[in-house]
Amino acid sequence: MKTIIYSLTNSVCNVESDNTNNFWGLGDVVRGMCCVYQICKKLNYSFIIDIQHHPISLFLKQRTHDYEEYIKSNKNNIPFIFPCNTENYILNNNENIMFFMTNDSYNGEVDIACKELLKDLFTPNETFQKYIDSKLLNINLKDYSVIHFRLGDDYLVRKIIDMKLISHCYNIFKNNKEDNQILLTDNDFFKKLLKNKENAFTFDTNLAHVGYKEHEKIIQDTLFEFIVLLNVNKIKHYSVYGWKSGFINTANIINNIKLIKI
Repeated sequence: MKTIIYSLTNSVCNVESDNTNNFWGLGDVVRGMCCVYQICKKLNYSFIIDIQHHPISLFLKQRTHDYEEYIKSNKNNIPFIFPCNTENYILNNNENIMFFMTNDSYNGEVDIACKELLKDLFTPNETFQKYIDSKLLNINLKDYSVIHFRLGDDYLVRKIIDMKLISHCYNIFKNNKEDNQILLTDNDFFKKLLKNKENAFTFDTNLAHVGYKEHEKIIQDTLFEFIVLLNVNKIKHYSVYGWKSGFINTANIINNIKLIKI
């Protein structure tokens, strides 16, 4: 039986990244994981997720497998497989053990076994769980909803402020705010504005892109906010893009959190 390893990294060997191109967020890589899982299920191949070469491994529980040392020794040889090519790449490779990462799309619904695999993957380790607990003092997330604004990498990565967009989203927030609602956004400027002017309830966190190499040292809070998303009762969401944020969509995939577009 062949073994396919989704090896998560911010340094693939075949693509150069900068502050505009070739960095993948949490939703992107989870989509890719689901894709590879489905392919392996169809072909009856063994499927493994390895995160040792990505900084999220510092915060999640240790997951062991038989090929850890093999992946460790190939840190600089992990390729990125572009969308629509993953299944052919697997079928046309004669190796019994294959490793790569992709953001390719899956088909239909994610099955229960895949959901459980992802839920296990995002289990905090003991140290990170203590950090989470310290930020959630006296907060039962099941009693809270989230309002989430994905305003894009222009600010998160490139620090470009679009005041027209900020004004537009400010009005959306005022029309959709509720009691027991947590504000989450990828835009620190917008976050501070709503906290100061609308008394929005939000956490004191550093905003980072999980897939952007320059943010590797500050992604702990991004993972914390993802854990929040996994545990609330619903998520109202806005995205500057033509699709919903992969960040909030992953919470829906794993824990069926209700999503409401605003």
